[in-house]
Amino acid sequence: MRNEPIFTQYCVLSAMEPYVFEKDLFGYRSPGDRKTQIKGTGMKGEKGMEESNYIVEVDSFRMAIPKNLLFTDSHVWVKPLQNNQLMLGLTEPHVVLLGGIAFLEYQVDESETVSEGELIAILEAYKTTSELKSPISGRVISVNRELPRKTRFIETNPYDKGWLFTLEPENNAQYRNALLEPKAYYELILREVAQRNEGAVPPSSR
Repeated sequence: MRNEPIFTQYCVLSAMEPYVFEKDLFGYRSPGDRKTQIKGTGMKGEKGMEESNYIVEVDSFRMAIPKNLLFTDSHVWVKPLQNNQLMLGLTEPHVVLLGGIAFLEYQVDESETVSEGELIAILEAYKTTSELKSPISGRVISVNRELPRKTRFIETNPYDKGWLFTLEPENNAQYRNALLEPKAYYELILREVAQRNEGAVPPSSR
């Protein structure tokens, strides 16, 4: 029987007040009296890292939100490619807060047409199962066939080897209007982290 990890996290949304909640993180079991900090910052990080990413820190984890990508409010990153194609995957903060991905099964294949909101994959984190739905209507160009065997790529390299699929959008203007800029997604993550804590106050209301 698998021992499910328990992680007590601290969310620091400003320099002042921390909030506590419990969450799984990559199978690490923290001591009962350990407090793990989550920090959101657009400036901190290793030299050069903050220039290209917004950084959310979770104890020893440094989660990046690249400034050169677009995002959805369902935690999918979107990268425009050549030939009117898009690459999509799961964001690093989302994967970390899920506790990592243990299983992935695609529900679509190459050359299939998908509609916005259509099921494209089933994901199993270490404590939950979720459905991944396409945020954009279009034709599937390719799926990352390595991922079902190597789901660790979603955790260790979510913006490169952990990509999920590529898509040719049905309507360029429509999909762009539905996506979030990096700063907006970064702020969304901070709000969601705050809302997991009883009595937490989102940054926008401070």
